[in-house]
Amino acid sequence: MCKNMAKRTIGKAGLLFAAMGSIIGSGWLFGPYYAAQIAGPAALISWVLGGLIMIVIALTFAELSTMLPIVGGIARFAQDLQRCPLAGAVRAALQRSLW
Repeated sequence: MCKNMAKRTIGKAGLLFAAMGSIIGSGWLFGPYYAAQIAGPAALISWVLGGLIMIVIALTFAELSTMLPIVGGIARFAQDLQRCPLAGAVRAALQRSLW
């Protein structure tokens, strides 16, 4: 067993935030409706283009995850691939601020 394996338990706070995130996060379903009202049929092209870009990003992270099976995700990828702890800290701070 790998020593860097994450503990697979969830506490009351984690459960609370997961439930709140699923409630608040359902607002994205109105995105296609509003985009179709504003842009008309061109909105479909933008959604397809955005989907293709997301597939490329997902495949990149899938490749990184198989190459570096470590706990820590995006911040650890930046730290290990650039061999600089500052890169991991900056990436983690950016990720927290953008979410």
